[in-house]
Amino acid sequence: MRDAKISGAELVERTDLAAALAGLREGKVAALLLELPEALSARRRDPALELGVFLGARQSLVCAVRPGDSQLMGELDHYLQTVRSTPSWATILTRAFGPDVLDELSRARLGD
Repeated sequence: MRDAKISGAELVERTDLAAALAGLREGKVAALLLELPEALSARRRDPALELGVFLGARQSLVCAVRPGDSQLMGELDHYLQTVRSTPSWATILTRAFGPDVLDELSRARLGD
């Protein structure tokens, strides 16, 4: 949140996303700062939700494997690299996050 450099606003950290989204719909919350996957999922459930600017540094999600399992890590890396280079990747994203996800990802510069 420091990276967002928001001044003049009351910042409250909420751990219950559903309650925070309800507060937004009810006008009790002016804005939410969400991780991209949560924002995309929330928008899919509520198409009226408008995603605004993307704040902070570009980041990626990670997968974890058991410590020392380099074979599994290599296989997972290879699989993800392979699937991301096929049309299936767009299909997976669209099914998970809705039809507008590719536009949102391009805005976030995470689609590549």
